[in-house]
Amino acid sequence: LVILYVGLIVGLAVNDTPHQYASRWLWLGSMLAPLGVFTRWQLGLKLNGAAWLGAWKWLPVGTLAANCLACLIDGVFQGFISYRHQSEWTEQGLKSVIEGFDGALSTVSTWMMELYKLMPADKGAKAETFARMYAYLFISVILSSLLCASTYEWST
Repeated sequence: LVILYVGLIVGLAVNDTPHQYASRWLWLGSMLAPLGVFTRWQLGLKLNGAAWLGAWKWLPVGTLAANCLACLIDGVFQGFISYRHQSEWTEQGLKSVIEGFDGALSTVSTWMMELYKLMPADKGAKAETFARMYAYLFISVILSSLLCASTYEWST
């Protein structure tokens, strides 16, 4: 990991291309992505299947929290970028967090895997099992959309 970061820092420092603006925030985003992955992993490890959830133990709260947190940060930072005049470095820093940290924090692949796990294996399964899958689907989409839209509106 240290070698990766050294390479990214060197690439950021020597990056002197005509497209320097676009590539600089990609370099910075690459440096932030492992932090997003680690945060998502820890949230899933600590919250998914936690005993304190009781009857809601089936709900993957860790992944839901990671996706909602990423949408919240995205909404705020996109609002700042869109409607406030930022310095070049500030805008690149915000884009780096969105593309790097948030891109790794929010995860469609884990969300789809968890939806698949909630889907019953046999065709004669109880409606309750399907209800859990659809509940998780709608809770995720609606809560994430509301968080992103409301924080975007707040930050403009």
